[in-house]
This record gives sequence, structure tokens and C-alpha cells, in this order.
Amino acid sequence: MKRNSLWAVMTALVMALVMLASVPASAATGLLDDNSGADKSVKISGNTSYYKGRRYVSFGDSIAAGFGPYNTTNRGFSRVDEAYPSRLADALGMKLTPLGRNAFRTTELRYMLDSSYKGDEYLFQNVRQVKPAMIKQYRKIFQKEAARADLITVQIGANDITHMALIYAKKVIETATMSTEVLEQLAEYASMEDQLEGLVGVLELAETLGVLPAVAAAALLGAHQGYENFTTNWDKIMRQLYTVNPDVEIIVIGIYNAGKTAQVSEDSDLPIGKILDVAVRQINSYMESGSAYAKYYAYTDCMDVKIYHYTIEQLLDGNTTLVHPTPRGHKYIANQIGKNLKHKK
Repeated sequence: MKRNSLWAVMTALVMALVMLASVPASAATGLLDDNSGADKSVKISGNTSYYKGRRYVSFGDSIAAGFGPYNTTNRGFSRVDEAYPSRLADALGMKLTPLGRNAFRTTELRYMLDSSYKGDEYLFQNVRQVKPAMIKQYRKIFQKEAARADLITVQIGANDITHMALIYAKKVIETATMSTEVLEQLAEYASMEDQLEGLVGVLELAETLGVLPAVAAAALLGAHQGYENFTTNWDKIMRQLYTVNPDVEIIVIGIYNAGKTAQVSEDSDLPIGKILDVAVRQINSYMESGSAYAKYYAYTDCMDVKIYHYTIEQLLDGNTTLVHPTPRGHKYIANQIGKNLKHKK
């Protein structure tokens, strides 16, 4: 991707998040109609007998982990029936190893797959309910399962951007105040499992302190650094997977616009969703065609996945499950993956 295009993407992302933090939320709540979510059937055309009994490994963040209102306690490394990996595995008759985890960035995924990689200073900082012994155990599992998988799906990337935008924004506020209360609030935002929630909280705090322009500019730089981190890690992850398992089929799942159902005040016509769409589509473009490994894997677009309606107020109150796909949304992702299976007849 050209550098000026990248900066346009990051500008759009930060503008959207600043507006998310500064536009008053409406009191309206509600979820998308998701009655069809109970139907777990995934419709895959063609003969898929090749996949029956073979091994399927799903890597990713909280979406791959199946986090949502239907699952608020299981943060990964285990099966969630509503999630797309379980639906796909059941449809194909495959043996599923679910290795998605809440708050994972490409940094954490690369660390788990490559024993020589040491990570960065923020490694596992936002990942809940994991201890060193568990990480050591699962690092072996990640590498073992990657080497023997017949099908791998990878869904990751959004946390790379929001995490570094949050870190850079936080540093500006730290230099602007000596208030213990503010610094404690910053530390809480920085450690949040959902880094979008943390970033929106920091931007909202910056507005109350009168330093929003400087903090937004810092978030822009952070988002740019997060994108650079992502592109580096992404290619390293793909190289590692193909090194240990040259014949594996890999299907990459694009990220979606988590702000598309955000409800703002009725008198506001700010196109938050449309602005985020620009950034998300550009981020996906690297996975789809920018990576040197894009010619080896299949890219699956999931921009139209259904997520829950939510208000910005709900997000800041900690209802982060609502930015995740509904059961119907997970069914959609599984169907999208099914369209890109290489060994259908």
C-alpha cells in the first residue's frame, strides 16, 4: 500500500474514533433480530467429502474465540457452539482445535507460533485469564497444531491498530496532567481487554481535559505504528505457517466495521459507520493483496457480518460483547469461508 493511502486510512480511523468519543449517545438500546441464530446449519455448496475427519485449526482474536452476549466467560482456547469455527467444523465433519483468544494481536499470535520470537513490551498486556504456565503450555499446542492442520483460518488485526493508538494517546495525556485520578483512569483504559473501548475512553478523557487535538494526533501516529506492526507480523506469521506445514490450506478472514451499528443522538447525521468503512476496507486490502503471501492463501471478505446494535454509552460502560458478531453473524462468516474452500468438488 502507498504511504499516502496509509495515512489517509489512519486519519479516517482516528476521526471516527474521536467522533465516537465526543458525540452524545442516545438512550436507545436493542439487538439486531437474530432469531435465525438458533439454526446452526452452514450451507456449503459442492462435495466437501475431502474435509471429513481432517484437522481444522482456527487462529484469531475474540471473534474467533466466539466472545459475545451468548458467551461472556469463555475467552478462548475452547469450543463455543455459536462461533464460526464450530459451525464450519460441524458442517465439514472436521476435528476442530479452537485457538482464538480475546485481545490477541498479531504480536501474540506470532509469539505463540514462533519460539524464536520474543514479542514486544506489551505482550499479553491486555489478555485476560492467562498465566505464564498456560502461555508456555499453549505455545507448544499452537505450534503442534499448526504443523499438522489440514485447514487453518486466521482472523486477526483490529487490536493491532486500536492498541497502539491507545498507547500513543495515553502518553500525551500523561505529560499534560499530574492528577492521580486521571493517571489511574488512564492506566485502567490502557489495560482494558477490549482496546477499542480503552481508546474511546482515552479520547473522551482528552476532550474533558481540553487536549483532544493533541491526543487525536498522537492516536494517528499510534495507529500508523500499529499498522506497521501488523504488516510485519502478518508476513512472519504466514511464513511460519507455510514453513512448518507447506501443504496446509489457509483461509484468511477480513475484519469488519465494528462501528456500523453504533447509535448516536437522533439529531446527529455524522456518518460514523461510513468513515470506519474506509479504514476497515484499506486495512483488509493488505491481507487480500498487499502481503507477499496473499497468492498462497484465500481471502474471505466479511464486511457484511451482523453485529449487535449498541450505544457509545454502552461501550464505555463495558458492554464490549456487543461489538462482536451475533450468532447469525457467525453463521455468515462460516458460510463465507465455505465459499473459498479449495478442495470442494
